[in-house]
Amino acid sequence: MDETGAPVSEALVSIVESTVPMPEIALVSDSRGSFALRLPPGLFTFRAHGAGGIGEAEVEGAPADEEIVIVIGG
Repeated sequence: MDETGAPVSEALVSIVESTVPMPEIALVSDSRGSFALRLPPGLFTFRAHGAGGIGEAEVEGAPADEEIVIVIGG
């Protein structure tokens, strides 16, 4: 999402750091700014590049239905 809370479609999302071995993964958010990915236990830093800039979020490997929010810009 951007700084106003609006979804950012077609943002490129990747894992840039993790505490467990991970292959290089890049995803593109859909028209609602969403993406889906299953993660093993561990800590992960996601980076999103989209209209308005770049954002990062650190998350713990969690159930597939947990929401990860990455604010892009600012």
